[in-house]
Amino acid sequence: QHSLHDKEMGESDPSFDLGGYNKLFAEGQSLEQGGDCAKAIEVYTKALDAISPQGILSSPVGRVCLCARSRCYLVVGNAPAALQDAEAALKDDITYAKGLAAKAEALYFTGDFEFALVYFHRGHKLRSEMDVFRLGIQKAREAINNAIGGSPDICKLDCSEDTLPYLTHSGSAQKTKAKARDPRRTGRTNSAGTAKSASARTVKQLLGELYADRQYLEELLNDPSLKSSGQGDVSKLVSGGISYLDKRADFWRQQKPIYARVNEQKQRTMRSTSTKNTLRSTKSVDPETLWLQKCVSELESGLSRGEYDKTAVSAKTVLRKMEDKLFAEKDKEPVYSALGTALYEMGNADQAAEYFEKCVEIGRRTDSEDVLDRALGAAGTAHARAGNLDKAIELWKEKAPLCQTRVESAWLNHEIGRCYLELDDTDAAVEYGQKAVTCADDVNDDKWVFIANVLVAQARAKQGDYGEAIKAYQEAQAAAKRTADQKAVVAIDLALNSLKEEMVKTATGDDLDEEP
Repeated sequence: QHSLHDKEMGESDPSFDLGGYNKLFAEGQSLEQGGDCAKAIEVYTKALDAISPQGILSSPVGRVCLCARSRCYLVVGNAPAALQDAEAALKDDITYAKGLAAKAEALYFTGDFEFALVYFHRGHKLRSEMDVFRLGIQKAREAINNAIGGSPDICKLDCSEDTLPYLTHSGSAQKTKAKARDPRRTGRTNSAGTAKSASARTVKQLLGELYADRQYLEELLNDPSLKSSGQGDVSKLVSGGISYLDKRADFWRQQKPIYARVNEQKQRTMRSTSTKNTLRSTKSVDPETLWLQKCVSELESGLSRGEYDKTAVSAKTVLRKMEDKLFAEKDKEPVYSALGTALYEMGNADQAAEYFEKCVEIGRRTDSEDVLDRALGAAGTAHARAGNLDKAIELWKEKAPLCQTRVESAWLNHEIGRCYLELDDTDAAVEYGQKAVTCADDVNDDKWVFIANVLVAQARAKQGDYGEAIKAYQEAQAAAKRTADQKAVVAIDLALNSLKEEMVKTATGDDLDEEP
């Protein structure tokens, strides 16, 4: 759901190379699937550069690549970079499902389980058929329960010297951490990535089979022959490996503390009985339903990998089989949605809109607000991309009461206003632009304050009301400064200068008209 104005920017620039992007993105996918995520990150970065004239990402296709690079950053252990890419993918579309999934995963891997749960829930509300959100909710809840202790009566905490530093943030724990930071008290220097203090037994429990690898790397780092040979690069790689394992141990400590692992071990025997019962109940599930669930999961996986052509073909095949199997129309909604998404990403906005509108009709007939909310948003976006602006406005106005947050309302009012501006209805463009500003102001979202004020300024300028246009641009620039978006500040400076020149020309023309 990108701004109509934004998607036009940059694509006419000679340095915009969509063909090069597609080739590099495919190469990055191949490397990622082959397990070489470090190399995949480099290739994905080159792909993004190909569609980023003057360093500004100029096409919505780039968000797919950002999400892919975010996944790779998680694999190599760089969660902050993964989070940064996920947020960039959501910059112009806060309801982009893959972006929400990427941000939730990045937050989870940084140990911020509460906010991860928020984004998993947000994604599940928008795209309930995507397994990544359902499973994410489960694992985030489990991690939170483990972190706060779950059911404390089930097991007693081991408050020995080995485990105490991980159960408190004060007292002896702080002393232990201080000792660990002193290179004289450890077996290696700070540059080797000394982790938080933990006994060998605790680290072994956290790392499991990886503990043997960490021991080997520790011995290799302290090997005199390696030090004397001057192999600095090898030492750096070994230190990096140790640091990565220590970071993973810290993360797993947050995700599932030692006492939670003990609790899990004690309950394994209890699970065997429930597993048998689950297997019995699974046999009673309708096989056609299981088939459809599997098909939808495969379609979502295809979309997440960016395989839009293949996913579109598969979705049409599934729909034909559903006709043969006499499925109800409402059961086709997730397949229609996946097919619409694939067609939209392939550039077939008109066809995508047809399938999204089928989802809209299902949402209306079944009184499902979740289905109707996301279908109206998707159908409106597809119609706007196809140039059917009146239809987009109609659908988005129907969606307005279903918006869950003020930020979503800001986005929606902005898009409606943008459509009106494209239709030369400047009064309506100003009205909806100001509504977007109000929604963004309510939650102090400076990014949308900036974007919405730009819309108001453009509409005012088109009306010839240059004074109000300048005021709106100044409001936008102030918001851009608060977000430290220097490029936006410069762009508004250029727009203001251009507007002032237009005012001078208009004034000069009026003076000439008044001469006898």
